[in-house]
Amino acid sequence: MKVFCASLAVIAALGCSENRTPFGLDAGAEPPALDCLPNLDGVLERGEMPTQLNNPVAYLVAQEASVDLSSNAIELRNEFPGEVKIDLVAKSLADTWFADEFPADSIRVPLSSSGDTFAILRSSESSVSLLGIASEQSGHTLLHYQIPIDLYRFPMQVGSSWSSTSAVIGTLAAVPYNGTDAYETTVES
Repeated sequence: MKVFCASLAVIAALGCSENRTPFGLDAGAEPPALDCLPNLDGVLERGEMPTQLNNPVAYLVAQEASVDLSSNAIELRNEFPGEVKIDLVAKSLADTWFADEFPADSIRVPLSSSGDTFAILRSSESSVSLLGIASEQSGHTLLHYQIPIDLYRFPMQVGSSWSSTSAVIGTLAAVPYNGTDAYETTVES
């Protein structure tokens, strides 16, 4: 079973507030212009989490770090030794080999610091959903969820929880793949 940690929802909610990472902006960099207007009522509405294309977002990534997977939950609030800052950029599917495989309003977000594999996401007023996964290299990886996986459901607040289960089929690392993924999400403080 795959578990989507609610800490990601908290991180997304903090996107409208002061940057609390130890890195901040690079020297001379201008802060990005965001149309994000939180009302601080403790409920994250869809309008408070806008989709931003072509806007680098800094993340801390720790490579070769040990993560305790014994409890079906991953704690992402702790710092790991060797973390480095990387910029991830959400983009449209235009000019990709897999553009015709997903709805035109879908976006791609890198799944790793190498940027060679993407999560394909689609937003609606009620959710942000995972439609599939695709590699930069044509024919290498292309997975489709038969039922989109809801990563975020709106409105969202501490205590919200949901689950999504879907068959996933396609090609993974150039090998035919057929499986089922289950995601459980709980929004924590």
